[in-house]
Amino acid sequence: MNAKRFWILIALLTILGMVAAQCAAPATEAPPATEAPAATEEAAATEAAPAKTEAPAAEGPFKVAFVYVAPIGDLGWTWAHDQGRLMI
Repeated sequence: MNAKRFWILIALLTILGMVAAQCAAPATEAPPATEAPAATEEAAATEAAPAKTEAPAAEGPFKVAFVYVAPIGDLGWTWAHDQGRLMI
């Protein structure tokens, strides 16, 4: 077998392995352990509180901060970040 066919075979096997790995069932993780008394108290507190259906109204204009890591004129991520800020 020549070298070209060998590398094509290796590439195809690698791709096949990647596809097979993606088709496998996802691993299930155990939920984190919580303390039983605290969970019961929280559940009782949420059941006693009435459910809100509306979001609270804003009391004034929002204050927003933007952090730039480079000059805006570099036409990279910072420029795109500034363009998004201007559209808001």
